[in-house]
Amino acid sequence: MNISFEFNEGELRIALSGRADSLLCEPGTIGAAEDALRILDEQVLVRRPSRLTLEFTGLEYIDSTSFRKISMEVEKLRAQLPVLLVGPGSALERLFSLIDAPSGWKWTPPKEPPVQSRMEAQAPQREEAGDGDSDEAETEELGGSGLVG
Repeated sequence: MNISFEFNEGELRIALSGRADSLLCEPGTIGAAEDALRILDEQVLVRRPSRLTLEFTGLEYIDSTSFRKISMEVEKLRAQLPVLLVGPGSALERLFSLIDAPSGWKWTPPKEPPVQSRMEAQAPQREEAGDGDSDEAETEELGGSGLVG
């Protein structure tokens, strides 16, 4: 699973993409969901956003184990700050045909294409964009299989 993030005007936008499959992980390694959640926690801690947008539309596949871990993280974050959920997207729609969607989750449809992420692991990159004002936006992308060996 890949995770991309963008921080702008106090809002942290996280986009999940690729495959969140707990069965692809070897025993004793950090799985894709755990790796993405670690990055998410770090970004919330460092950037201290006033709002978090979490986008699921880029996921190609997610299994129930990975979703359970992500949903527990969402509930933890909701206790700290407002969380906007964008999606659900095709992967979660398939999963929700098999399991119940979390009660209380309200989905916002995507208004713009998801933040893109690369398929191969890369060092974080920083992009700064100005709109004529002094506002700056940062976009970073992280990718990879989530496997640590």
